[in-house]
Amino acid sequence: MENKMNKLWNYIFDILFCEETNLIYEHRTSYDENGTVADLPTPEAISLQAPNPCGWGTGMEDSATSAGIMLDAILNRYAVTREASMHECAKKIFNGIKLCATVSGKRGFLARSVSPEDKKSFYINTSRDQYTHVIYSLVKYMNSELCDESDKPWIKDTLVAFAELVEREATPENDYQLMRADDKVGIVCAMWNVRPHEALRIQMFYLAAWVASGNSHWLELYKSWRDKGIEKSWEYYSADSMCILVQKQVSARFLYNFDPDTEYREKYLELLKYCAQHAAEFKIENIGDLDINFLGKAW
Repeated sequence: MENKMNKLWNYIFDILFCEETNLIYEHRTSYDENGTVADLPTPEAISLQAPNPCGWGTGMEDSATSAGIMLDAILNRYAVTREASMHECAKKIFNGIKLCATVSGKRGFLARSVSPEDKKSFYINTSRDQYTHVIYSLVKYMNSELCDESDKPWIKDTLVAFAELVEREATPENDYQLMRADDKVGIVCAMWNVRPHEALRIQMFYLAAWVASGNSHWLELYKSWRDKGIEKSWEYYSADSMCILVQKQVSARFLYNFDPDTEYREKYLELLKYCAQHAAEFKIENIGDLDINFLGKAW
């Protein structure tokens, strides 16, 4: 297992990670040194939102999600190894998240990725998945030894900004959708009327804002969504995808960690046990040989 973990770790930081933006891009298209970013969309293409406003299929669709997952992995590695080098790793990933959270100029908007060519071009449609992993890891990072004290005020303000965005935009009038950076209705951004594995996302925003600020307004909003989210989460869903299962686990674990009510923590624990029943097939010990030498196609 250790060999597989090291192989993946090196692949991420040596191949997929870009020092220009401190972001992870999804795939490489050549074995050249810059093969991960050589065929990314140009700023001109991004300005036209080509091929789509989510950047799907370009290698720029999930940098924020990947950053959240990787920051959590770094914190977990540090908890086990206490390696001093993890401070630098965490700081790099944090800076990538910070870029995604500020590049648009719209308070609370989280870009999926940013072009390494000009460090400012981005696709205008975010997604609830990007926020899910970023919220989880930012709170964990904020409370860790690896986080610089000077970064904590920004993290706290950003978590509140995320919640303000949801309160302002995810309304019944908007069908609970988050808007794009241009304030038009987005896709894959619904915070309610969603599938079971997505039913605890809006709660994460509000509870994180309370954890960050101590403002009871956010705690009360969280409580107003708590029961309906748990009820929806128990509906049948297919755990045929690792990303679906991880998103459900991350949401439930976050709420388990920070809900101040013991009764509800027990409810989230039962959801986590339910997720665990499906998780064994995705354990790294059960994964075969890892092919990290494959190439993707230029968009």
